[in-house]
Amino acid sequence: MGGRNTDNRFLGYYKESYNEDRDLLVYGEKPGQGSSFQALEAYFHEIWNQPCCKEFDAKGGIGGLEQCCERVKERYPEAFDRIYSKEDWEKATMETRGIELWTNPTEPENKEPVVWERMIAAMEGEEDILVQTPYMICSRKMYEDLRSVCEKGARVDIVINAVESGTNPFGCTDYLNQKKKICQTGVHIYEYLGDQAQHTKSLAVDCPELNASIREQARPLKEKSRHMSPDGRTEDGQNYEPREQDMAKRAVYALLRIVISPFRHVL
Repeated sequence: MGGRNTDNRFLGYYKESYNEDRDLLVYGEKPGQGSSFQALEAYFHEIWNQPCCKEFDAKGGIGGLEQCCERVKERYPEAFDRIYSKEDWEKATMETRGIELWTNPTEPENKEPVVWERMIAAMEGEEDILVQTPYMICSRKMYEDLRSVCEKGARVDIVINAVESGTNPFGCTDYLNQKKKICQTGVHIYEYLGDQAQHTKSLAVDCPELNASIREQARPLKEKSRHMSPDGRTEDGQNYEPREQDMAKRAVYALLRIVISPFRHVL
């Protein structure tokens, strides 16, 4: 389970300088009977059966798919070299209180923010919250929700791609325009600047063992980040290495910051 885009760059045609992602392997002792598996299967068919989905006739057969499969085998040979037993899966996984699939409505139209509402509900009553997201474009309601969570005493850390390494130009330029407003909600921002941009979406609030694992994976990202406190103060992480944007990118972002302002509600 994860949040990858349906794009070759995310599903086999990897580039070392592009996004890093996170997926969760959900293992159940009774094949096909787990609630998250059944929810994911139902979600797939719900999208598959949408009237807007059409059959795609790929010219040249499925050669591209076969090539992606071979690249995955080359990249992760250990995943194909052996048959894993029940004991292997149990050793490689950890028990959780439950796994749920969170999704927004699937219709290709304006949607209710179901996932956001569930995220805010999960934050209620928590004191230490970690959010990982490649970029964030907040509505007025989202700003109000974040402010409400912080005002109740929660420490909210958000790890986001630094503009210098982000791969979504609209997300980056909106962040430049809205950075001050985000900080005023009371959250702590960590602008991650590493070798690759992150495409990870995580909310760590519950399940102690899984929570600890996600936080441990986020720790080196924070160390390579510029930390911005709610009061606007900044502090570089111990492994943060500043990077200059090239002139062309700075020019494009400067233009987009102006262009997107009247239309940010559709981003």
